[in-house]
Amino acid sequence: MAEAVKADDGAAALMAGLSPLELAMLVAMQRVDERGRDVFNFEMAFDEYRSIRQDGQGHMWRRRPCLRAFEALAGLGLVRLLDARVLESRTPALAFAGATLCVTRAEVEAGAARNATCPDLLRRWLSNETSILTLGALQ
Repeated sequence: MAEAVKADDGAAALMAGLSPLELAMLVAMQRVDERGRDVFNFEMAFDEYRSIRQDGQGHMWRRRPCLRAFEALAGLGLVRLLDARVLESRTPALAFAGATLCVTRAEVEAGAARNATCPDLLRRWLSNETSILTLGALQ
């Protein structure tokens, strides 16, 4: 039990230093994961990010910076690529490489709470998961 708490604290501490874009991609991946997609790829996460950004609030990043954020999260070990060689090769295949999330929703929430640059919008995405999922299903 104490080891699990240390792991949670470590992930939250690591997330405290993420950029707003990296946090946004992490939240999008968390939402994909919670829909039962244990294995996903960048394109799926980016589609989720775009669907939750359709409210017109906050900054909408383009695909390339989002892909760099995805790559950074994999480099930090918050996302695990099923084939790690894809990360090293820096090819377009990265966008379609299978990945799994290495943090829980609780860790993402704790990391967002610790992150001084986390926009309020991201905190709302985490706290209003149910209403956002309903809106996303309608679009």
